[in-house]
Amino acid sequence: MLVQMARFPQLRDETERIVNTRVREDEQRTKDQLLLMIDIQLAYMNTNHEDFIGFAEYTVHALSPVVLVLQAVQQVCLKLLHHSYKY
Repeated sequence: MLVQMARFPQLRDETERIVNTRVREDEQRTKDQLLLMIDIQLAYMNTNHEDFIGFAEYTVHALSPVVLVLQAVQQVCLKLLHHSYKY
């Protein structure tokens, strides 16, 4: 093909110019899309990762006394409500 294009230097130059321009335009769009994809991946929080699983377990253990207190308060409130409806 290059041999055939050599017979038409102006056509070859114009074709090369058009192709190079298109490649440069698409190259920038491709770079922009890749950067966007990287940003999306960086923003994704993998909660199944072992660090998060360990953190979740720690949180459950750390908050368990608070949960127990809240459950006790809830039971007291329910008893008071139940008691007030009796009279």
